[in-house]
Amino acid sequence: INAEYGQALLHKLGLQAELPLQNVKKTNETAILGYTLDKAAQKAKSLLEEPVSSWTELQSKNEAKLFSKFYGKTSDGMEIFIARASIEIPAPPSKIFSAFWDIKSQKLWDITTIADISIVQDGNPQIIYEQHKVLSAACARRDVVLSRAHRSEGNGIFVYGTSTTSPKVPEQPKAVMTRAKVVFFGLKIENIGNKSRVEWVNCFDFAGPVHIKFVNQEVLRCSQRLVKLKELVLEK
Repeated sequence: INAEYGQALLHKLGLQAELPLQNVKKTNETAILGYTLDKAAQKAKSLLEEPVSSWTELQSKNEAKLFSKFYGKTSDGMEIFIARASIEIPAPPSKIFSAFWDIKSQKLWDITTIADISIVQDGNPQIIYEQHKVLSAACARRDVVLSRAHRSEGNGIFVYGTSTTSPKVPEQPKAVMTRAKVVFFGLKIENIGNKSRVEWVNCFDFAGPVHIKFVNQEVLRCSQRLVKLKELVLEK
């Protein structure tokens, strides 16, 4: 099937909007996994400093801007993409940070993903454990152990993180729960006058085969989460 016919078929079936990553240029690069917290911060920060012209813009269907970039392939051939989203919120960075960092709030702004969340080790850095909602009846549930930290930067706050391990939450058999990975993430909250600009990069590895529509959904959710975060901040 040639590309033109494939695009027409997707459009006819109503699937084109569900698979926006088909427009993102891919490479043969192998995905680098296993970041330390410091290396995750460096990677996320460097990506946030890139001009958006080097990214592929996607239709977010909401007020947040959304972009993506191909990250690489895992050893089992799964493709990993990076999501980059931004939004402006009429609130100070401290208020936005509180809503993002608090795990009770996260269950609200990340309602489409989080089934349960708890703190494994408090502080800065902090380790949290997430159980994600079922993707489909044919897929095992996913969980994540995430190490994250924050620091003041300029006139704002930078939050960053990556997956880690903890004996308090050992990995379960894959038939029960698949341990997915946040390869890295970075959230930059910057004060600009009487509002803040929030920009997020997130790289997520399902750690096993899933349908391409779920990979697409995970990228789209980056912008959706920022919109939910804005709604939550403005409600408080």
